[in-house]
Amino acid sequence: AKSVDRRRHIRRIYYAMIAEFDAMVGRYLDAIEDLGLNDNTVFVITSDHGDMQMEHAQYYKMSPYDASSSVPLIIYDPRRSLSDNRVISDHATQHVDLLPTILELAGLSSVIVP
Repeated sequence: AKSVDRRRHIRRIYYAMIAEFDAMVGRYLDAIEDLGLNDNTVFVITSDHGDMQMEHAQYYKMSPYDASSSVPLIIYDPRRSLSDNRVISDHATQHVDLLPTILELAGLSSVIVP
């Protein structure tokens, strides 16, 4: 029972951090809209690593299990129609693809990256 209580406690903290991050993103989006930049701002939301949340009796990023290596990746480009370009994938993403993707979105895909 103690390990179940610990897991629940850790997950409550994790979910609270997600709620706080969500609120921060909301404030950021509001500020971009207030500045009139929402039609010309590409939003990229990701994370450096996942969190074990007591899966395999571990927390934080301690081992290469899927829970610690999978990260969210959301890219929203207001210049593209959601219905025409919506891609939802359950597959893992790799950050090695982020720089070329962001450069392409910024119209700089011909830039050579070392």
